[in-house]
Amino acid sequence: MEYTIYTDGGVYNNQFPLKRKAYLSLKTYDDGGNLIHHHKEKRLPYGTTNNQCEYMAVEAALDNDRNGINDLTIAPTNLIIYSDSQLVVKQLAGEYKVRSENIKPLYTRVKEKFENYPIPVQLQWVSRDITVEKLGH
Repeated sequence: MEYTIYTDGGVYNNQFPLKRKAYLSLKTYDDGGNLIHHHKEKRLPYGTTNNQCEYMAVEAALDNDRNGINDLTIAPTNLIIYSDSQLVVKQLAGEYKVRSENIKPLYTRVKEKFENYPIPVQLQWVSRDITVEKLGH
């Protein structure tokens, strides 16, 4: 059974630093396209950048407590994670270098989770339109 997870992370209210909020969101679908889990975090640490939020969203997709896979009766045999962040997808694929010091620890953590995940995982880029449609924001 294949499961698909759509991820997004970001920051809003950038123009008002005191009201600035960071979030991550993910939805897990089974191979029939049925929504099986929705996870959202709205209170990420103050000062988190948009790219950090995108990494945190992919990291959450690899966490079975947050992606809903622990609650399933039938375990997946394959997992596809979609992100609209070309930066994250290309850095994790080794196509782009990680230069930002605030991204390096996240990159290392997420890369390690990919390598140690118990089933095959693919990370693919999708357009922003698709994540908006799938995540409903």
